[in-house]
Amino acid sequence: MKTKFSIVMIVVILLIMVTVYCVFGNKMIFDFNQRFNYAYVVWPDGRTECLELAGWKDYDGEQIQIKTTEGEVYLFSSYNCVLAVEKRS
Repeated sequence: MKTKFSIVMIVVILLIMVTVYCVFGNKMIFDFNQRFNYAYVVWPDGRTECLELAGWKDYDGEQIQIKTTEGEVYLFSSYNCVLAVEKRS
């Protein structure tokens, strides 16, 4: 009986913690809105360019791999890349 009560209490506490984190932390637990169409990148020589995305992957740390619609694959520091849904003029 004690074990069942303990498990229920742990589940209740975890649900409360997740709710507080979402409400006060302004975070989403499951963020499925990660579709981007463009990447604005800064090249090592200082040029900036807008690339149309076919896909991208986020790696641990600060690296992001970008695959363009032309089939080219680049690896950037996330400090030198901004992903966007719409193209800016």
